[in-house]
Amino acid sequence: MTEKNWYYRRGEEELGPFALEEITKKIDTGEIEPETFVRSSNHPEWLRSKEVKELNVEFLDPHPPITKPESESRNYPEEEMQKKWTRPWMRFWARMLDYSLITYILVFLTNLVNIPFVFVSPMYFPFVGTFLWVFVEALLLSTWGSTPGKWLYRIYVHTEEGKPTYRQALARSFGVWWMGLGAALPIISIITMIVANVKLSNLGKTSWDRIYNFEVEHKKIGFWRTFIGVLYFVFLFSFYIQMLAAIAT
Repeated sequence: MTEKNWYYRRGEEELGPFALEEITKKIDTGEIEPETFVRSSNHPEWLRSKEVKELNVEFLDPHPPITKPESESRNYPEEEMQKKWTRPWMRFWARMLDYSLITYILVFLTNLVNIPFVFVSPMYFPFVGTFLWVFVEALLLSTWGSTPGKWLYRIYVHTEEGKPTYRQALARSFGVWWMGLGAALPIISIITMIVANVKLSNLGKTSWDRIYNFEVEHKKIGFWRTFIGVLYFVFLFSFYIQMLAAIAT
């Protein structure tokens, strides 16, 4: 146990005993000033605290300057600052690109081979595709750290340890499918996407990234990636128009 053998004066009043740690804490808080008289068993006479070597008063600033935490005062490179962007719309378009790719693959397979899946109406492809994408995305995130859509918009997903395991990525992908897309159910998916957008914009993280401890990094996209993205979605829109026209006939 730390010995309590220190005293100090406040006017004519003698206060104590205190341990050395308690005295130094009172100095840090300003309760004991450099001119305050103190004594101990080693210093039976009253001395000003600044004269007592054990207290190291000469190294204590009674009015320390207020400094910003390192995280606030550090000058981040431009590339590193871009990692802190939330960019909800970029994430939305990247995900829509990924969903459209899996839909293209399903359409291609139904036209290529005669398997039971061909009996599923093309109208259900988006629902089936978003569910199948859960497993494909988990594989890509655990091996690549990105997906085709995320790669185009330079979005990278990882945990604090680095690339996630397949199990971690699968849990996150299911979280996106359920909490972010509402299982692709009409109306519900619109509501869940709006809620996810608001949370990401206000809190800086989506629900699934907070729950499963994921980090999402953004880097500068550039003109050509933006151009390719716009071109792709123009093609996608025309493709869906043609597909709906074919279904109607």
